[in-house]
Amino acid sequence: MKPKALVSKINSNPVKSMVKNDGAIKEEDSSGSGSDDEDLSGEELGDESESSGMEGDGDDDDCSDLEGEDGEESDEPSDIDGEGTDEGSDQAMSEEVSDEGDSVHKEASVSEGKKHKKALQKLKKSDPEFYQFLEENDKKLLQFDVSDSESEGSADEGEAVDVHVPPEELEGASDESDYEPEEGVETVHGVNKAITLQMVEEWQQQLPDDKSINTMVEVMKAFHAAVQRVDSEEDGDISEYKVTGSSVFNAVVRLCVVDLPLSLRKMLKISPEATHFQPSKCKKWKKIQGSLKRYLTDLLKLLSGVSSENILRVLLKHNHQMIIFWCAFSNLKKPLIKHLVKLWSTSEDDTVRILSFLCLLRLNSTKTVDQSNPGSSTKSYETTLKIMYLAYVQNTKFVSPSVLPGINFMRQSLSEMYALNEAGAYPHVFMYIRQLAIHLRNAITLKKKESVQAVYNWQFVNSLHLWAKLLAITNEKSPLRPLLYPLVQVAIGTVKLIPTAQYYPLRFHILRMLIQLSSETGVFIPILPFLIEILHFNFNKKHTKVSMKPMNFNCILRLSKSQLQENGFKDAVMDAVYEHIFMYLATESHRIGFPDLVIPLCMEIRKFNKTCKVANYCRKMKQVLEKVEENAKVIESHRKVSFSVHDRNAILEWETNMKNKGTPLFKFWESYNKLNAQKKAKRETGTDKGDDFEIPVIKKPKKVEKNDKETGPVVLFPSSDESEEEIKFWKEDDLEEEDDEPKKVKKLKKKKLDPPVKKIKVEEDDGELMNSAADIVQDLNISEYD
Repeated sequence: MKPKALVSKINSNPVKSMVKNDGAIKEEDSSGSGSDDEDLSGEELGDESESSGMEGDGDDDDCSDLEGEDGEESDEPSDIDGEGTDEGSDQAMSEEVSDEGDSVHKEASVSEGKKHKKALQKLKKSDPEFYQFLEENDKKLLQFDVSDSESEGSADEGEAVDVHVPPEELEGASDESDYEPEEGVETVHGVNKAITLQMVEEWQQQLPDDKSINTMVEVMKAFHAAVQRVDSEEDGDISEYKVTGSSVFNAVVRLCVVDLPLSLRKMLKISPEATHFQPSKCKKWKKIQGSLKRYLTDLLKLLSGVSSENILRVLLKHNHQMIIFWCAFSNLKKPLIKHLVKLWSTSEDDTVRILSFLCLLRLNSTKTVDQSNPGSSTKSYETTLKIMYLAYVQNTKFVSPSVLPGINFMRQSLSEMYALNEAGAYPHVFMYIRQLAIHLRNAITLKKKESVQAVYNWQFVNSLHLWAKLLAITNEKSPLRPLLYPLVQVAIGTVKLIPTAQYYPLRFHILRMLIQLSSETGVFIPILPFLIEILHFNFNKKHTKVSMKPMNFNCILRLSKSQLQENGFKDAVMDAVYEHIFMYLATESHRIGFPDLVIPLCMEIRKFNKTCKVANYCRKMKQVLEKVEENAKVIESHRKVSFSVHDRNAILEWETNMKNKGTPLFKFWESYNKLNAQKKAKRETGTDKGDDFEIPVIKKPKKVEKNDKETGPVVLFPSSDESEEEIKFWKEDDLEEEDDEPKKVKKLKKKKLDPPVKKIKVEEDDGELMNSAADIVQDLNISEYD
């Protein structure tokens, strides 16, 4: 046997491990291919020619084992050479091979360590920021040394290796021990690392001066962990940090709310007052984009899961500062808009509603260039208009004194949102006004109860109010101004649909809306005919019911039959007619055609005063007639001019001068409106004690007290305030003194009065005593039940 030939045979093949098995050497190929096994007999190994042939064909004999004749491994040792070999030679051969394998592994590990060290030196020069990040977070990676690899390779297989065993139970720290690191908690690769207040304070100090994004990313990760603690839905996301305790949670949220927006703007070089933002021009945008998107998603989760009004205010203010970054992510806009609209329309806190609207307003007014989706800003604006209008309609089904201020706020804010981009809002306004016109046409043509109810409801009326408010704040050159005519036609058609007394409140609502629209836009709208029509109602008809309170039409559209029979109905209608006539004519009092406009009204008022028998109503209409005629005389005296009727510019100039001087009717309306507003304010607050409409209180008449001479015997009866125990413990002397006084009175009466008269008076006194005693017993019984 030639051992050198055998060693050269083994070293020539790609061997991974050599296993000694009872004098036989088993060879395993690293490729794991299923090559045929061959038996190594003494004759094959004895010939040098055959051994040299085996060295050349190393690929075919990668895996050679000692096998039997059937191809299975033999348990018995076999002689490798004809002369025979002993076990000592086999052991020496295997030790020599293992030493060579260990030296190869050591050389490979040393070379890998050198390459890794060179790569770290290149990284320090090419990307110093990332190298600094590694120094702060993973020092073991940078402290890698070649000697470490050598020491690892020198460990024997038989030595025990230290393995970390985690504890069975982990104890969570309390709020008081947040500053102290947790004992017994080990983190693997930074997973579920507990946050302490000391870490939050370090982040707070590093954020303002941090030029890299490392601290900012860590703060956002901590906020994600805080939101996961609150969020009930488990999305399977494993956070790097863990928030335990309310103090840590509050500290993390406070850090993000106060310091994060300014640090983001400083890092991205955005001024605090900037309204334009282009992510493509920011160098560090791509590095912070993913973390910022996750942070905004967590902020929306926290905003939707909070119910406290105070916390909502803080989060909405923070969200208002972050709007410029919301605009960079078109996918996150729609969920944010939906939640903000929900708070704007349904929140009970006025501050929350205002902050939600400010966020929506800034979200649609901020211009952010998104190269991936150029039309995202217009789409978000259209989505906002649609969602806000649907929320407005849904929350105006019912109107009450408590809900009315919220509806007015939504109407005012939504009209401002539509006026933000009038050209973009035109399709929406046109579509919704057309929808109202279709409902009105169906009610007129079909004449069914369902179609009429689709028009005579609060949603329809509040929609008309919204579009009238929007058109009132636009100018003459606005793209929305052509929609004024169809809106007025729909409003007039709604008044004419059912012109009965039952729907007088609805008529007053729409007429007030048209008066305000006419005064703001300067467009003439014929409103007097609908007020004159109300004067034809029979006010002389006697009422069958008496109403203790005056009717208020602010929250009423339709009156019941029983309300029509009350005296408060006619009073409220007359007051509303009186107020609306002055309101409309005050806005038209400076017109050059005012005397011609009021001729039909003066004729109807004179006719009404002749037929009406209620003095209070006639007095009010007479005052209206006097003020109107006075104003008409002033206009007639000033309209003796030289320009023609076709000269519109001259007419407008004349009317402007007349308006600046002031008309008698307008001055009267100002004083009346001021007093009326004060009365309404007192009535709403409940401080109208001196008002004429105070509810009368029925008071019991007081009993007339008589002299001691006549009421002497009454003293013997105990009063209701005295208890039975006090009566039992009276002294006898007290009783005798009380009895002596009536005897003296009787003696005086005998001398002055005749006997028959005395008997009559005694009988009356006895009756009064019985009545008073009955009253006392009845009152006591009532108090016992109470």
